[in-house]
Amino acid sequence: MTAPGARAAGTVVLALTVAAAACGVPGDAQPRALPTDDVPFELLAPDTTEAPTSVLVAVSAEVPIYLVGAEGLVAVKRLVEAPPSLLRVIEALLAGPNADEAAAGMRSAIASGTRVHSVRTQSGVATVDLSAEFGSIVGLDQILAVGQLVLTTTEALGVVGVKLSLDGRALEVPRGDGTLTSEPLRPSDFAVFAPS
Repeated sequence: MTAPGARAAGTVVLALTVAAAACGVPGDAQPRALPTDDVPFELLAPDTTEAPTSVLVAVSAEVPIYLVGAEGLVAVKRLVEAPPSLLRVIEALLAGPNADEAAAGMRSAIASGTRVHSVRTQSGVATVDLSAEFGSIVGLDQILAVGQLVLTTTEALGVVGVKLSLDGRALEVPRGDGTLTSEPLRPSDFAVFAPS
């Protein structure tokens, strides 16, 4: 004996089957070509949309570098490629003042043409190896140039001291008071020139 619920379910399935067959959509055993008159016009038009292209966005970070101003060493901002490595920051410093800064009386005491060969950091001390041009600076400009490098480099996270070398050879350089040292230099060594 068939339960009334099962009989009703069978009737629904039968009705759906009959309705689907009555829709009049013939089935094809294989794909077939349609005449172009039977295809909607917008489907025949060539696709003019372009696939999205990936866009490379240069990401920059703003970092401080120090230039020589009327009152001593002055911090100005530079945009460098992010993440800002010490090498990129020092290269930005070596590029000197831009036109607006030069017009405002700022300059760099670092000799023109000075290049940075390498920067290594160990235990919070950055060793910056510079080209021979840096060695041509004397007197007050030498003190200011060293101060520019020390203040700029110690702005980087984790750098507390700076040692300088020239073409791979350790270099004795002046502190802000003119005394020579080969020990790591700190911002406090140039407090006399630092902005108040």
